[in-house]
Amino acid sequence: MWDLPNNCTVTFESNGGNNVPTKTIECRNLLIEPTNPMKEGYIFVGRYKNEELTEAWILIKV
Repeated sequence: MWDLPNNCTVTFESNGGNNVPTKTIECRNLLIEPTNPMKEGYIFVGRYKNEELTEAWILIKV
């Protein structure tokens, strides 16, 4: 059986936008959505699981 670490590090790729800070959370806990990245000339439309931007994350507002 595998033991999970107590904390997990989550990183965000802004695809050329401003830096979105890395978050460290307790594993298995909900992640609070970070501030949207900004990039001149673009409008942020969502977060995706893959580099091709075809698998959107479904976020739940709490």
